[in-house]
Amino acid sequence: MEEVRLKLTLQDVIRYLLAYTCWLLSASIAMLALLQIRSAFNVVWPALGGSKWVLRPIDRFGLVFLGLVWLAYTIFAEHDYRSSVAVVRMRRARLKAGLSVQKKEPPKNQVMRTLGRLGLDLLVQRFIPMTAIPLALLLVSYLVEKATFRLLIR
Repeated sequence: MEEVRLKLTLQDVIRYLLAYTCWLLSASIAMLALLQIRSAFNVVWPALGGSKWVLRPIDRFGLVFLGLVWLAYTIFAEHDYRSSVAVVRMRRARLKAGLSVQKKEPPKNQVMRTLGRLGLDLLVQRFIPMTAIPLALLLVSYLVEKATFRLLIR
């Protein structure tokens, strides 16, 4: 069977630009979260009575480990966002060819119906958890660091 290449339309280019914007935003939030986790650890460790001689190697190896976690996350996020645009392109090609597309119940939310018509529904559905998880880590590590400071002040 002959492979068919889909034409790249202006809408696809805009979707890819949005996908990479979401990717950069998610990656930068994840980087901030990992730096905040490192900072919180550097505050919590001495508060728990940990040795300063042990803290330095843990901090350095932890930075390398967190950097590898961040790298894996950003590679996964880029693939996830890019594939959401590819799925929408394949959906459009199947509709043009007259092939059946999985019929799903349309969303009850007007915003999601509009995003579905624009072909951005998958991108938004993937952006929310891919950004919410690093944001939650950022918030928790910030709160832990501030709570530790408050305990040390007393």
